[in-house]
Amino acid sequence: MAVTMKKKITPKDMNPKALLATDDTVRQIDLGVLIGQANGVTTSVSQQGEVLEGLTGRFKFQPFKDGKPSGDPLISYVLWLPSGMGTDLFELPREKEPVEFAFIMSAHKAENPAGYEWGMKPLLEAAAADPLGALEAKVAQTGALPDPDAGAALPAPDAAPAASKAKDKATA
Repeated sequence: MAVTMKKKITPKDMNPKALLATDDTVRQIDLGVLIGQANGVTTSVSQQGEVLEGLTGRFKFQPFKDGKPSGDPLISYVLWLPSGMGTDLFELPREKEPVEFAFIMSAHKAENPAGYEWGMKPLLEAAAADPLGALEAKVAQTGALPDPDAGAALPAPDAAPAASKAKDKATA
């Protein structure tokens, strides 16, 4: 399975209109899994003059067919969500905290001009990312560092310089 790198992942890439091609008994379909680590917010102006917000970071959308992963996953550094969806995701990157998330994106039949509305089912609770902690856990598996879950984690950033200065004075 190849990976498709895109300039941006948009709602259109998630193919919500696939729901409209189903028979009338089908009320909703899962479109795929969207995972990401957002570290910023970007804006754009629509053709109608509306200001749109998107996320910057690292994102992957794995399309589904018949409720199962199918086709090539899409990878991008920019994500545009459907209007009004995931608004809480936009707050943490504004505070300079990267946020990790994972959702199943779905489409539900609706009585509106589009014929569908969006759904997002969380697979993980959106939370601040800890890239250094994740790297530390991987290095700990090699035995080069103590296991961070065992309580012997690296010192806090502000504690490390103080400990280093004390050591420097002791050796002088």
